[in-house]
This record gives sequence, structure tokens and C-alpha cells, in this order.
Amino acid sequence: GRIVGAALTTLYMRSERRTVHFTKDALSQLASLGKIFSVGLPSALIYVCNFLRLFFTNAIILSFTGVMGGKIASVSFSLNSLAFILVEGASMTLLPILGALYGEKDGNGQRLTLRYGMIYTIGLSMIVFIVSELFPVQLAMLYGLTEPEITSVFSVAFRLLSANIPILAVIYVLRSFFQATKQRVLANLIVVLDGVLTIVPLMFWFAHYGIFWLWLSFPVSKTVTFIITLAAMLISWKAGHKKNMTT
Repeated sequence: GRIVGAALTTLYMRSERRTVHFTKDALSQLASLGKIFSVGLPSALIYVCNFLRLFFTNAIILSFTGVMGGKIASVSFSLNSLAFILVEGASMTLLPILGALYGEKDGNGQRLTLRYGMIYTIGLSMIVFIVSELFPVQLAMLYGLTEPEITSVFSVAFRLLSANIPILAVIYVLRSFFQATKQRVLANLIVVLDGVLTIVPLMFWFAHYGIFWLWLSFPVSKTVTFIITLAAMLISWKAGHKKNMTT
């Protein structure tokens, strides 16, 4: 797909009828690319943090639980990714809407979108959470996980892992809100906390107490991420309010 795209782009750029042209005046606008990059940085950091999280969590799981833990992790992460698709898809849909409302300085529209977006995303996450809690064995069978010993451990581990889904919905919506309203520090903070800084050390710590504690680290890390983000948000807003009062 990329090769075909590159070929079509090359043909277009060599065409005399093309409407896109590069001029020397465009060089003067390069400074604005930094601002554009800073706004989109949280979205880029998501993929970097996802890679690092998977690398370190898989290493910890295999080190402490062996092959059985690796099988459970593989199925659990695959099933959990379905929840991520729904929750992240819903939260990312809010990003352009909130961005447009922010550009129009429509505070009421932002609050309304945030409120109903949060309700909708949490509602979706609760549906996924309930299904995950009620039918872990049946979900495991979809991936061919049928060994009784592994399935019994998986059912508990997956229920613990799925407890992070409702909290994840709140985190994702807040991330979109911060990014859309150019609160760059908060947006980057929540991505890095959620992606790497909370889950990796907590998982390594909890893994020393057993396989179920290891999986409990996921909802605990989401809770810690939310608390730290909430504290940072309050500090940021108080500082902004104090600045407005003095100017």
C-alpha cells in the first residue's frame, strides 16, 4: 500500500497539471510547524509508549510466570485490545469536535461535548467490562485456550485485567480533551503515565507477590494515573486562575 501510494504521489508531483506547489515563501512558515508538532505530539507518544509498555510487560510476565503466563498474556492482551478499539475510538472522535469548539472559544460547547462524550465512552466501557467479567472462559475459547489448568488461572487474571477498562475510558477522554484544548503538558503527562511510567514499575513490584497480583497492577496503574493527572490538572488550573487574577 505504501509503495503504491508513493508511486501515485511521484506521478502527481511530476505532472504539469498539479495544483500543489512548493515556493520559497513557504520556508518562512516553517516556524509554525513546531506548534503543529507540539499539538500532535501526544498522539505520536501513544504509539511509542504502547511499544515500550508491551516490551517491558511481556518481559516481566515471562520472567515471573513462564510459558503459562505468556499464553495468558497473549490471549488477555488480544481480548483487551477490542476494548481499546471501542474506548479509544470513542475518545478520539471527540478530539476534532473539541478542537473546533476550542477554536471558536465555545466554552459551553466544550463542556457539553466533554460531559456527553464521557458518559458515552464510560457506557461503552461498562458493556465491555461486564461481558469480560461474566464470560472470561468463553472468550478464551475463541482463541483456542481450553486447557483446564490454564483456563482457571486465566479467568481470574482476565477479570483483574478487565477492571481497568472503565478507568481507561475516563483517562482516554481526558487525554483527548487536553490535546484538543492545547493543554500540552497535561496531554503528554497522561499519555506517558498511562503508557509506561505507572504500569511497568507497579507490575514489576506486584509480580513478586504472585501471578494474580501481577494482573492486579493494571487497574491499580490506571487509578494511579488518574489520581496524578487529576492533581496536575487542579494545580494547572489554579495557577492559570491566579495568573488571570493578577493580570
